[in-house]
Amino acid sequence: MNFDIPVHSSTKSASENFISNPSHALIISGPEGYGAQELGFFIANSIAGSESSIIPILPNEKQIITLETIHDLISSSRYKNIQEFGKYSRIFIICTAESMTSEAQNAFLKLLEEPPLGTMFILVSHNKQKLLETITSRAQVIHTHPITKSQAMEHLTSNLGYTNDEANNIYLALGGKVATLEHKNKELDIFKNLQEAKRIISLPVFKRLIAVKNLSSNREQAINLVSDISAITKIALEKTALGNNANSTLHWIDRSEIVEKTLSNLNSNGNVRLSLDYLLINY
Repeated sequence: MNFDIPVHSSTKSASENFISNPSHALIISGPEGYGAQELGFFIANSIAGSESSIIPILPNEKQIITLETIHDLISSSRYKNIQEFGKYSRIFIICTAESMTSEAQNAFLKLLEEPPLGTMFILVSHNKQKLLETITSRAQVIHTHPITKSQAMEHLTSNLGYTNDEANNIYLALGGKVATLEHKNKELDIFKNLQEAKRIISLPVFKRLIAVKNLSSNREQAINLVSDISAITKIALEKTALGNNANSTLHWIDRSEIVEKTLSNLNSNGNVRLSLDYLLINY
């Protein structure tokens, strides 16, 4: 079976098993960037054989899936249920399934308890723990795992046309989460963000603090900035390590520890302003 996205061997095996013996409910679980949503559509297409049978369910502009949306899904799923030749006539893909409200999840649970004939539900979740246990217990689960660096490099160079150096930098910048990249585009946000992060850390300390003062009230943007600085640091560390420069390597190791401590603080709900100050003063 030819997968059009790079996937971990265990993820591929689990997907092939499901495609050969599908059931009415599947959860694809994994962090963003590992291709969970893309895998969901690949599996749906492999089973349905027709995109007209595949119906995506997306969060609204507030990034939630409401009870009303699930009521609409229930109505659609019970309309003209036909199962022919052992195939599913209608496949719903619920993207970012954890964004369903509690009321929406409870309504969806009732649908899973009495699934309409010929209908499949694929739930894509980047945080499966937010789904009701009663939902996860009624579905098969496929986990998306990190692909190997060689897989990532092959995807970036052979499929997307990047040079080895570009591919290596992208791999480090994204922490290996390259499965969702579909085309070569030098104007990808990743490059813009990395350039902005480079600009900030090249400033004198007091100007760094001024440059990020607006981030003190936005944890998500702060985490994104620190993640970009982490990527820059990893790239520099790898290059110095390859160059056998011990002093320079130790320098970047120290910076890497500072960045990772900052990320840990931010992800643990530490004070955003203090976390950024710690990073930008000590980096």
